[in-house]
Amino acid sequence: METVIIILISVLIALTIGLIVIVLLRSKDQKVNIGKQDLQVTTDQLDKTIKQSNQAVNDVLMMMQRQVGQSQTDALQQQTLLRQELSKQLETLTSTNEKKLELVRQTTMQMLEKLQKDNADKLEKMRETVDEKLNKTLEERLTQKFQLISSQFETVQKGFGEMDWCPVLMNLSEP
Repeated sequence: METVIIILISVLIALTIGLIVIVLLRSKDQKVNIGKQDLQVTTDQLDKTIKQSNQAVNDVLMMMQRQVGQSQTDALQQQTLLRQELSKQLETLTSTNEKKLELVRQTTMQMLEKLQKDNADKLEKMRETVDEKLNKTLEERLTQKFQLISSQFETVQKGFGEMDWCPVLMNLSEP
C-alpha cells in the first residue's frame, strides 16, 4: 500500500515538473514574454493536471480502502470458520477422551474385581489348607495323648493287678 502511494506521489511530481518544463520550453521557443493570458492558460492546465492527479490518487486510495476492507472481512470469516472447526475438533477430542477414560475405568474395575475374586479364592484355599493341617495335627496329638494315657492306664492296671489285695481288703472288712 505504501508503495502505491509513493508511486502516485512520484507521478504527481513528474507531471508537475513536466508542465514546468513545457512552459519553459515554450517561452524559449517563442522568445516572447509570457503574457497574462499564456500564464493563465498554463496555470489552468497545471490546475487541471493537479486535479486529475488528486482524483487519481483518491480513486487509488478508495480502491485500496475497499480491498483492505474486503481483506478484513475475508480474514474475519476465515477466523470464524477456523474457530468453529477448532470447537468441533475440541468437542470430538473431549468425547473421544471421555469414552477412552470410561473404557479404562471399566477395564480397571473388571481387573480389580477379578483380583479380589482370585484373592478371595486363594484365601479360602489357604484357610482350608490350614484347617486340614490343624485337624490333622490335632488328631495326631490327640491320638498320641490317648495312646500315652492308654499306655499309662495299662501300666497302672498292671500295677494294681500285681499288688496283693488281700491285706487291703481285710483291713477294709474289719470294723
